[in-house]
Amino acid sequence: KTWKLMGLERTQQIGRIVVDPQDPNIVYVAALGQEWGSNPERGLYKSTDGGVTWKLSKFISDKAGFVDLAMDPADHNTLYASSWERVRGPYFLSSGGPGSGLWKTTDAGNTWTEIKGGGFPETMKGRIGIAVAPSNSRMVYAWVEADTLKHALRKGEVADTSKAQKVVSGIYRSTDAGATWTLMQRNSGDARPFYYSQIRVDPINPDRIYWMSSVFRFSDDGGKTARVGALSIHTDWHAMWIDPRDPDHYIIGDDGGIAVTWDKGGTYDFPNTFPIGQFYGVSYDMSKPYRVCGGLQDNGTWCGPSRTRGRNGGTNSDWFNTGGGDGFYSAMDPTNPNIVYSESQGGNASRLGLASGARYPIMRGGGGRGVNFEDSLIVARGDTTRPPNPQISSELALIRRRAAVDSASHYRFNWS
Repeated sequence: KTWKLMGLERTQQIGRIVVDPQDPNIVYVAALGQEWGSNPERGLYKSTDGGVTWKLSKFISDKAGFVDLAMDPADHNTLYASSWERVRGPYFLSSGGPGSGLWKTTDAGNTWTEIKGGGFPETMKGRIGIAVAPSNSRMVYAWVEADTLKHALRKGEVADTSKAQKVVSGIYRSTDAGATWTLMQRNSGDARPFYYSQIRVDPINPDRIYWMSSVFRFSDDGGKTARVGALSIHTDWHAMWIDPRDPDHYIIGDDGGIAVTWDKGGTYDFPNTFPIGQFYGVSYDMSKPYRVCGGLQDNGTWCGPSRTRGRNGGTNSDWFNTGGGDGFYSAMDPTNPNIVYSESQGGNASRLGLASGARYPIMRGGGGRGVNFEDSLIVARGDTTRPPNPQISSELALIRRRAAVDSASHYRFNWS
């Protein structure tokens, strides 16, 4: 009902907040920092007076903040934290740098030691998600973005797929509190590290883990084998709460709202009873009654009447979809209300005739996506410790040709 500002405004982006369950005045904050530039306020902060004052517990650089944080459930003086160096521009994200790493403290944040060796990736790292098993605090999971080739090319270098590069991104597990690590799930689908990278452990079974990207995955053997879950509900998962007393009951958050299960993901309830849609923009036509259209975050573009015959106003059934993906701006022809324009991510736009149902693309995402093409090269090349076969060589050549044409077009599109 009421909120009080507790400081740290200049950090701008907060990755995680952890409160000591035995002393709520002890609070740790992983501050990622400014999104579109560097700033010295990023870092790991601690408060011992409930947020009245803050102390910088760990600082890396003005380009590398902290994005995740986990407390040992058996020893609250022991915490794990991940720093993340990244640079974002209008149409690129460079994820990774020398400031990225996994850190551990055993004295409540007075000193921090970077976790290195013992099987943990030694290449340049990006974002790292952390989870400690509640039932066995010596078992720690880390979802690591750490491909050498990927981070080299994102600094502006040309991808050299002739050099052997071992793919080391994936889910790592330690059974000795971070001393040694085993790669459990290679290349585990962290499609967009800036958005996902959430990993959770069952409160009773330390081998049951969940990790979220554009696909929701889980494993019953610590990540050795993976299964896809949450197939019947909205995609893009980035939040999860597991009932500590009943792990069959959990709630997952996505770009469509929340989904609740009481049978460990066998079935889900979708409580679509509260307004959480995010409109990027709205438009209206000149019909009587006029229609209103708007694009929503990852929920397409929708149009509905300004008024209806019902006494209770418009309902969900009065609205109809005119576009998919992330809906942004919409527009209606001022002389013909049956012509609606909508757009989605990456510069895609189309015109829809409501009377005929015919759709015509009028613009598509063009160039300026060198990073995406470089990622495609990595995926197509696969294991670079082995020579490419003719099929792989042909696919690599096709991607390079597409990249050359794309760059020559000089189109540049942001997400919106």
